[in-house]
Amino acid sequence: MMSFIQRFKTQRIGFYLQLAALILSLIPVFYIANVGSPMDKVPEEYSSARLFLIIGFIVEFASLIFVFYSVPHGEYLKILSVLFTSLALAYFATGSVLSIIDKIYNIVMWGDSSQVPAIYGYGALLLASVLLNVVSCFLTPRKETV
Repeated sequence: MMSFIQRFKTQRIGFYLQLAALILSLIPVFYIANVGSPMDKVPEEYSSARLFLIIGFIVEFASLIFVFYSVPHGEYLKILSVLFTSLALAYFATGSVLSIIDKIYNIVMWGDSSQVPAIYGYGALLLASVLLNVVSCFLTPRKETV
């Protein structure tokens, strides 16, 4: 049985990558929840993205704790965090598509084309979070069998 310090030394890189993914997935929550955002109200298209992002954040935080305290099958929570963060990215992209179309065609019909730079930025943060989560899944060492 490994102590907490030994477990941290063997999983340090995966821990740091997952912590960075956790922070990167937390930042778009503020945009989607309209905290400090210039939008008048959050489009209802973001409600699914907000739900999956909050669930993904909770699962990712739990996986950080469960892996270090050797909870059985705790490493499978990383896969769930990838799943929920990917779903949040997909729903964020589909909720933002009307604003991007307005920006491309230079019209004001469906979305808010002034939000396109923020959409690109927060979408890039979500994509980076998903990629860091995927990489951290491969850096979790297998449990030792004695």
